[in-house]
Amino acid sequence: MSEQSLPLGSTATLSVQFSDENEVVVDPSSITLAILRPNGQKDNYAYPASLARTGVGAYQKVVTLDVGGWWNIRFFGAGAVHAEFIDRFYVSLGP
Repeated sequence: MSEQSLPLGSTATLSVQFSDENEVVVDPSSITLAILRPNGQKDNYAYPASLARTGVGAYQKVVTLDVGGWWNIRFFGAGAVHAEFIDRFYVSLGP
């Protein structure tokens, strides 16, 4: 998403694609997503309980953007492949 501005009240699909050091897509043994909302609330999700697998190495979470400001996200994969993806996006309060 990187530095995008999204409207308050909309939804965002947060997604990640994991690959190994040879750029071959692989499934980590465990996958987590941490979200830090602008109001300080921290949400943690893990596969398979609350993240969707959309293909080999591909995972996503749909979230409702209910707080304005900067959202920070971190996907982390461990086990078969160790990888981290960090991003942020802005939720605007109005047009």
